Amino acid sequence: MGSPLTPLLAEIFLQDFERKHLSSFNQMGIIYWKRYVDDTFVLVDSKVPIKGISYILYQYHPCIKFSYEEEDRYTHKLPFLDVLVQRKSGEGFQTRVYRKPTFTGLITKWSSFVPKIYKYNALSTMVYRAITICSSYNVLHREFKSIRSLAIRNGYPNSKLDSIIRRQLNLMYESTTPITPPALTIDTVVLRIPYFGPLSQVYTKRITSTITKNYPLKQIRVVYDVQERVGDSFTLKDPIPENMQSGVVYEATCPECSIKYIGKTFRHLKTRVHEHINDQKNDLCVKKVKKSKRTSKIKPSIFKPNIERKGPITRLQTSKFQSQIL
Repeated sequence: MGSPLTPLLAEIFLQDFERKHLSSFNQMGIIYWKRYVDDTFVLVDSKVPIKGISYILYQYHPCIKFSYEEEDRYTHKLPFLDVLVQRKSGEGFQTRVYRKPTFTGLITKWSSFVPKIYKYNALSTMVYRAITICSSYNVLHREFKSIRSLAIRNGYPNSKLDSIIRRQLNLMYESTTPITPPALTIDTVVLRIPYFGPLSQVYTKRITSTITKNYPLKQIRVVYDVQERVGDSFTLKDPIPENMQSGVVYEATCPECSIKYIGKTFRHLKTRVHEHINDQKNDLCVKKVKKSKRTSKIKPSIFKPNIERKGPITRLQTSKFQSQIL
């Protein structure tokens, strides 16, 4: 979960699952099966238990488990994604917009320091969703009332909401005449402008009018970029301490002989540093080893007894180069 590939992998897996087992759904009592990614709207024969169908689907593949939610036995309502479906006897199904109980009603405030197009789109998407989902004009009228009260709580004027509703209704229900494409092609150029309030809008109008007069085959599309973002004020992840980083290249200097050692480790840097400190405690310093060879008294703790080893002798064991065998 959380990976950008998750919806794609879920779609591929479930398409293969349906291709193999969709023909056997009628025998289980499934009348209607429609799926959106991993959410499925199913109509089942009332004589067939749903637990039995879920158990049979689970037997098809060991790595998949189907969970289900039934309609309310009294109101016959069932939420599916953003749609509240209600079954009425003799009338069929009625749909309306569904909002979760955790919905707070908070949207982009009208007094927010963002471009006005963002504020228009915040209401335009809700109006478009209401027109698309609501199955009757009475339900659509009640949804427009809830959107209006939501807009008023967030500081939107009624005139703006009326214009948005009028525009969306015209786009949905007015027949548009086909427009013949022009003979000359018009290139669209995207211009990103930092948003500083009304100054940015004045700058946009001036540069758009100038380019339209001088370059009629160029169409400017302005995108406002808000410089100050909420995420810039704090980091989303805690930084990793330096001693807990892995896959690093480090340099260690011996405090006795001042010899530098450059190494690379894929473990935590803290673990490798402790190994170097333990080597110093065990008197494995080059300066101490050379000094002990010149003296007559040798500590038994510094040099270990010679043990016969198999394989080549390294320079660390002899403190000099190995003689070459001709």
